[in-house]
Amino acid sequence: HQSRFLHEGRGHCLHCSYNTTLAVAMLVDSDGRMYWSDCDPVDFEDKGWQPPGRSFDDETDCFVLNVPGLEQALRMNIVKGNLAGGVYKGGLFMLEHLDLALLQGKHTLELGCGTGFLSIACDLLLSQHCRNAQSVEMDHRIVATDIGCVLDAIRQNVSLNGAARVDVQELEWGVTDVHKFKPPDVIIMADCAYGKDRAVHLANTLSTLCGPGTVVLHAFQQRPTISFFFDELDSRGFVNEEIARDLDVVYFKHYVP
Repeated sequence: HQSRFLHEGRGHCLHCSYNTTLAVAMLVDSDGRMYWSDCDPVDFEDKGWQPPGRSFDDETDCFVLNVPGLEQALRMNIVKGNLAGGVYKGGLFMLEHLDLALLQGKHTLELGCGTGFLSIACDLLLSQHCRNAQSVEMDHRIVATDIGCVLDAIRQNVSLNGAARVDVQELEWGVTDVHKFKPPDVIIMADCAYGKDRAVHLANTLSTLCGPGTVVLHAFQQRPTISFFFDELDSRGFVNEEIARDLDVVYFKHYVP
C-alpha cells in the first residue's frame, strides 16, 4: 500500500517523538517538503514545526496564525518538547477543504489534537458562520482530546481564542476507556497515524468510538507508516474515500457502512 501515500526522497530529521517508545520523526526533503519516517529519537526543537507565514510573539510565547476565512487570527501556546508542539500540514489542509456543514449542529470529537488548533479553528469558523447568518442556531459541540500532559496547554489555547464550544478531555489511544465517550457524529484528526503500534491503537480507538453514521475526517502528510494504519482500517471494515490531495498532503473520509 505504500505507493498510495509515500512521498519519496531523502531528508534530514527535524522532529522526534515525545517519548522513547515512539521512534518517529518528521523529515524534510531537498525541496523543503515535510514527511515522517521511522527513526531513532533525537532532540526536539523547542518551538516545534510551525506553519509558513506565521509570526511569533516572544512576549506571550505564542505564535499567531491566520486561517483562511476566519476573521480573527489564532494565538496558540506551543507545547514544548513533544509532537503536540506545533501546527502541522494536515490540519491546515483539512481547513482549506473542510465543508463546515458537516460539523454544523453536530457532536464532533478530535483525536490527537496537539495544541488544539484544529478544534479551535473549527469552532470559531462555525460560530462566525452562525453570527453572520443570524438565523442559524449555534448548536455544535467539539471535544478536543489528547494525552494528559498536554491538556493544560490546550485549555489555555481554547481560552486564549475564546473557543467557547470546545471541551478538552483526556483520551490516550490504547489506554483510555473510550466507552465513556458518547459516539460522535464526526471525528476529526490530522497527522495522527504515526508508528505501527500506535496505528493499531488509533484504529482500535476509532472502531470503538464510531457509532452508526459516524464520519471520520482525516488529513495527513504522507509518511512511510501510513499504509499500516490503512491496513488496520481495512481489517475493521472501514471504507476510505479520498477527498483532496496536494503534493504530499491528503484528506480522507473514513466510515463503516
